[in-house]
Amino acid sequence: MENYQTFHDLLSSGKEMDCDLIIGGTEIPATFVWGEGDALTAHGTDFYEALLKSPYELLENGNVEVFCDDYELGEHFTLAAAGAISLSEHNKLFTRMELTRADIRIDRELIVYDDGISAYIETWFDVDEKFGIETADDNDVWVNFYALYHPENDCIRFTYIIVAPTGNIEYEYHHTPDEATLVKSMMEEVCQKESNCDLRGLWLEDCKDVEEDA
Repeated sequence: MENYQTFHDLLSSGKEMDCDLIIGGTEIPATFVWGEGDALTAHGTDFYEALLKSPYELLENGNVEVFCDDYELGEHFTLAAAGAISLSEHNKLFTRMELTRADIRIDRELIVYDDGISAYIETWFDVDEKFGIETADDNDVWVNFYALYHPENDCIRFTYIIVAPTGNIEYEYHHTPDEATLVKSMMEEVCQKESNCDLRGLWLEDCKDVEEDA
């Protein structure tokens, strides 16, 4: 066994795998493929928590056995990793296109609400591919992408809204830790440039204005 403690450690190691995955002594009828750039989203990490926390063993034939009693969860994981689920559901669980600084811009107008500071994120990437949606063939449909950051508890939430003539539909985007760090830093840069303060200072100033108006 290599020097990884859990199945999550193995997946996070960057090791590429093309093998069968065995859960609870039962071979799952799906080949497991994991590439160097593959990763779980925050939602995927929560969804597969029991599996990820389980110990594992690399077998002599190259397969991986994970000692988890939840066979159905293991089966779902291998089938999902193989793409045998809907694209929208797959994108909630796995990410192969992590957002980088080149993919996004933060609008200069930051808006302070009771539950955080909102930023509009300009999308310089393929939203259909990233979010698992289909908008490219309809000129009357587009996507708005937002971040809501609360500097007091350091929590950030992402949503994307599909805007269409028939009505708007809002979805939560399950970000990776690196994406959260990136967007927070880019929001800080905008805040410094436009308001000459950091996000926490902008938040506190807004709270002060509300108290004075009360």
